[in-house]
Amino acid sequence: DNSFKRFLSHRTCQALTASLLHQSERLSLPQHDSALTIVMRALGLASVAVCEDLHDEEMERLLRRVPLALKRQMMQEMQPARKLEGLERWREYFRIPKVKLVVRASLYACYLLLYSAVVLMRTERLDGLKHVRLAFEALFTYWTLVLAIDESRQINGMPYWSDLWNVLDWCTYFLNACAISSLYLNYALQSPLATTLPFAPSTIESVGASLYSTSVLLLGLSGIPMFLRLLHILEYQQELGILIITLGQIMIVDMSLFFQLFLSIFCGFGIAFIAILFVDAQMRPMSQSNLEQLFVPPEDDEQAWTATSVLMVPLWALVGETALDPMQAASPLVGSFILWA
Repeated sequence: DNSFKRFLSHRTCQALTASLLHQSERLSLPQHDSALTIVMRALGLASVAVCEDLHDEEMERLLRRVPLALKRQMMQEMQPARKLEGLERWREYFRIPKVKLVVRASLYACYLLLYSAVVLMRTERLDGLKHVRLAFEALFTYWTLVLAIDESRQINGMPYWSDLWNVLDWCTYFLNACAISSLYLNYALQSPLATTLPFAPSTIESVGASLYSTSVLLLGLSGIPMFLRLLHILEYQQELGILIITLGQIMIVDMSLFFQLFLSIFCGFGIAFIAILFVDAQMRPMSQSNLEQLFVPPEDDEQAWTATSVLMVPLWALVGETALDPMQAASPLVGSFILWA
């Protein structure tokens, strides 16, 4: 339909199609080759690498453009297709590029669910489910290591690092690795072997508590790039991709243009506002300001307004006509309230 055609005509989808048809490129998506190879070989299925089987599909696409006589000659030279049965049908099914993308997106969603479970179990301190928590953390550690190994296989010099999503992936793996290291160091300090260390028990306990908080904090920070990555993966879905691309266009491109305009007006008129309001005043450093001085009017030898006070002034007051005498006699907080009211 028309919506699908508009979706395919977007530059993001065109770049995806180009990377699919190009043999030397791999999609910038989290790979699960190591984990999937074990499962697929156990089931007798083919590997689900991204671009291994696209040559055949490219040849089929080119065959549609050759003359009919040449096509018949080429088809006669090729072996006749045989009927697929059993596991062979599944092998061919998992060789479809769209299926591979869906499998990878589903696996990354499962990875995020596992991550969420690990973080929630760490924050809740569920002592009754200690064995379940340890199993989830071990699985999360293994999965993170597999993703990092598969990601390292895609590195092909500067073209790889020019993609910001790849850099974001490595930031995620680094944060997760630091969080996992802090996690297992905390477990080591809680073990009986920690009593042999030449430190006081109170010191070991405080260090363990610090490592516990550090692991939770790092896991929480890694969630931001991970869920942003999920949005990037969902861009390649037909239904959600249209919505995500539209929202991204509005929120990122259009809003950035608006903020450029806003900052241009705000900086120019804001500096002029401060300069005209207190042209003979000496501005105080921000380190000398305190809460009480926000509510009192300025004294003869001291100016309560600072250059940062313009941040509390509404934009219309900067570009419009403002009575400056009440502003000069009031504190920044009261003066800004008068402008807003």
